[in-house]
Amino acid sequence: MKISFLGATKTVTGSKYLIEAKSKKFLVDCGLYQGQKEEQLLNRESLGFMAKDLDAIFLTHGHLDHCGMIPKLVKEGFQGKIFATAATIEIAKIILIDSAKIQESDASKYTSEKNPLSTPLYDAQDVQKSFELFSPVEFDHIFSCHGLEVTFRRAGHILGASCVYIKEDKTVLFSGDLGRLNDPLMPAPSEIHHCDLIVMESTYGNRIHSKKDPVIELEKILERVVKDSKVLLVPSFAVARAQLFIHYLSEIFSRREDLKIPAFVNSPMTNLVTEVYRNYSEQTNLTKESFSDSMSGVRFLEFSKEYSKLNKRKGPLIIIAASGMVSGGRVLEHLDHFGKYDNNIVLLIGYQGEGTIGHDLQHDKNEISLLGHKMTVKAQVNFLENLSAHADQSELLEWLSTNKNPEAKVVLVHGDEQAQLELKSVIEQKLKLEVDLSKVIKEIDC
Repeated sequence: MKISFLGATKTVTGSKYLIEAKSKKFLVDCGLYQGQKEEQLLNRESLGFMAKDLDAIFLTHGHLDHCGMIPKLVKEGFQGKIFATAATIEIAKIILIDSAKIQESDASKYTSEKNPLSTPLYDAQDVQKSFELFSPVEFDHIFSCHGLEVTFRRAGHILGASCVYIKEDKTVLFSGDLGRLNDPLMPAPSEIHHCDLIVMESTYGNRIHSKKDPVIELEKILERVVKDSKVLLVPSFAVARAQLFIHYLSEIFSRREDLKIPAFVNSPMTNLVTEVYRNYSEQTNLTKESFSDSMSGVRFLEFSKEYSKLNKRKGPLIIIAASGMVSGGRVLEHLDHFGKYDNNIVLLIGYQGEGTIGHDLQHDKNEISLLGHKMTVKAQVNFLENLSAHADQSELLEWLSTNKNPEAKVVLVHGDEQAQLELKSVIEQKLKLEVDLSKVIKEIDC
């Protein structure tokens, strides 16, 4: 078995790993590079093989940086099966439909025909064709694919997320993105079964998450919101982050009647994803009834006439809207309105990528451009820590320590250089395992 590292080698997006075995070709994940123009151009580069020659894709979870290139391969001739858990398939469908819309919107910004970004990577029709290739698998069920033995096990992180074991003569484990060990919604990642090579994410390989209780911190913020009749604007990612934040809100509302104020979700994608979570709630730490109860503290808006009235409301009020990095979506309209007033609060609850409005606000740059004009954000900007869906360094180590094979080798992927270097050092010192960095190897035989 030969493994080539085609993405997420020196960065945290674009996950793609090519497996060549049994005279066949397989991909584990097929993600989109996200970020500035330089990163987007990477999506236009050749992967080094013909899409029609690819036999199958094993998808760890539905985030865009893991599934976003699938319609492009379908457009170029891929006709094999895409294996993923049922929940991952449902989330990936939502993500990919939205991605096609963004592709077309972004392409329209480039008028020059010579600019490679002026042509969408794929369209809605390509996305629909890719749906026909999805094949659902169950957690912990061993199945055969072109002579390989494949098993999906729980990775935590988000609904449906999996670690993928692929066995020929030896067994390779692809971690996908690993979740927290004590997440309120998602179970911890499954312990590692016997394997010979572990391809492991390193997103927070050089970071320990804050020990602050986000519920206590949020409660303090809500006390200020109620006392001074503020509007709390929460930019949020539609998958996992929004559901966790709403869960925390409901927890506070249930014991603090004085803090139970109107709260609205203005994000069609969040509505759809939350329904998927509800349908697969048995895969979370909550029952279907308790999950529904935890989501009942907010009102999910559906129609334009409902959300168009939000900007006319006064505090105390909570508005949760996409996007999480304030890089697009309906949150821009709310920021344009409520951000002008110093009595309001913008609460950032996730990673803010460089070049986004969220990143500027997090770093006290309040002079921003949005919706075609410049404005000064006078609202207070707060950051709520410890809502990450990614394991930190200590959690990565704890998961890796469950490895049943002391001779197993580790290759670090999906992390920037500093995160990989620090995690490599810690693993070698504490677990005595041999560690390579994907950025220094093009391929590996196993």
